[in-house]
Amino acid sequence: GRGSDFAEGFYPRHEWMIKRWAKVYQLLHSDGIGEPVLLIEYGGYYFVRDGNHRVSVALHSGIEFLTAQIIHYHLPIHLPSYLNMRNLPLFTEKMAFHERTGIFNHIDDRIFHVHKPQTWKLLEKEIYTHSRSWFVRHYEREPYDDKEFVLAWMSFYELTAEHIRQRALQLLFPGFRETDIFVELVSYWNSYDDPDSFWLGEMYEKFEKAFRRKHILLSFSQSLWLQIRTVRSSAEDQKKFFFLSTRIKDFLPEFLAPIAGKNFFILCYAQIFKVCCVRSWVSVKEKQPGLDDIIRHWYNEFYKLVMDYYKKYLFPVTFEKFYTRFSRRYYEKVMRGYCGIAEALEKFSKNMV
Repeated sequence: GRGSDFAEGFYPRHEWMIKRWAKVYQLLHSDGIGEPVLLIEYGGYYFVRDGNHRVSVALHSGIEFLTAQIIHYHLPIHLPSYLNMRNLPLFTEKMAFHERTGIFNHIDDRIFHVHKPQTWKLLEKEIYTHSRSWFVRHYEREPYDDKEFVLAWMSFYELTAEHIRQRALQLLFPGFRETDIFVELVSYWNSYDDPDSFWLGEMYEKFEKAFRRKHILLSFSQSLWLQIRTVRSSAEDQKKFFFLSTRIKDFLPEFLAPIAGKNFFILCYAQIFKVCCVRSWVSVKEKQPGLDDIIRHWYNEFYKLVMDYYKKYLFPVTFEKFYTRFSRRYYEKVMRGYCGIAEALEKFSKNMV
């Protein structure tokens, strides 16, 4: 109840507090006050329940220790290290979110990075309305319990959060953190009449383009940052990002990445998430494919066939060069169905010779 009486750093706010503050000052600097202050430990923070004036005087008088009685409360969530009076609504909204859903009984709350209090309600709508509805459409059944579809949704969230970080989308949304941008992205996606007609990679591209047009000046700084990061990144950096973003080892344990430079992994990432590689295939599917479907489609219909062909004929160039050159010439044609990959490989190999 004293939260509004003291500013940050326990400075007293009101004139009527002067006499009380001065009296406590005299007591602490003379005989002391034997009664302990009462604290509540809540998620790693200590909140003063009784003894605010003593804490205030001690802080501004160099008194390092006060006797305290502490009540510990267990929390199902972690409080952020930057918590203060101004952003306290972040905590209260997060706690209300958990109380309504029990979500943090299933997943670690620290995966979310929020700066906007309203994000929690938007996140709840995304998970428990849109995502649950998608689960039913995709798997053609109701989830066994909340945990099942929440964990299924987590794969989508983690993938998108990684994409947001890698594309530096925070530069287009000053004051936003990853989860704030995530709910902006899904809100944009759900604004379409038929969200299921768009695949994830396509929506990433649409969302970024839309907000780059809205924030032209900010888009320049984003482009510059991406260029600098690409130049400075190593092959190992790009390889790590490729594995993280595609989760290809989860879907295809047999996948082995060749020894290659960073441009090879940038190319493979673009092929998987590029619209042209899936658009015509998606349009004939009965339901919207998941990332696992897309990965297997790319691997079985293109990557593996090129790899097998290369191994069979042992061309006098590295696989990276062979794959890159072939992809530049034939990738879109093959994946759009304009030509067969066997025919394309035969033509390409003749030119190589």
